[in-house]
Amino acid sequence: IPFCNNMEILATELDKVKCDGGNDNQEDWVGALQLALDGLEWREGSKKLMIWVADANAHGRRFNGGNFDNHNEEEGKLEPLVRRMAKERIYFNGFNIMKGDDGCKLTLEAIKDWYESAGGPGFLVQEFHPIKDPDLDDDDWPPEEIGKFTDTLKTTMAGFKFD
Repeated sequence: IPFCNNMEILATELDKVKCDGGNDNQEDWVGALQLALDGLEWREGSKKLMIWVADANAHGRRFNGGNFDNHNEEEGKLEPLVRRMAKERIYFNGFNIMKGDDGCKLTLEAIKDWYESAGGPGFLVQEFHPIKDPDLDDDDWPPEEIGKFTDTLKTTMAGFKFD
C-alpha cells in the first residue's frame, strides 16, 4: 500500500488485503519487517509510523512458547530489525488479533522490550477480539467485525501522538 495522507484510502486499501498462510501456526515477522525497513520509500525527515496487524507469533521456538520447531533460524534476525526500527525513530502501533487465543502476544512483548531498550519513540499495542461466526471459516470475519476493526484502526490513527 503506497504512502498517503488520507486515512480513508488507507482503511479502504487495508480492507482489500487478504491473508493466506503457509500452513503453519506462525508468521514471517522478519520478512515483513525487512520489507518495511528496506522496501518502502520513507520520506527524509518525516514522522514514521508502522501499523502491524497480526494474529500469530513470529517464527522460532521462543515466540511460540517452545511448542513448535518452525523456521527457528528466523528467531535471531528479529531483534536487530526491531532495534533498527527504534533507532530510525519509527513509531510502532500493533494490533493483536485475538481469536480465542493470545494471538501474537509473546512476539509483541519481546519486540516491545527490544524497541524500548533501543530508545524507540513510541510503541502501542491494541488487542482486537473479533466475534467468531460459527458458519464462517476461522479467518473470515462477519462484515460487522470488519467494520469494528476498521473503526478501531481509524480511531487509533486519528489519536496517535507523535513526539
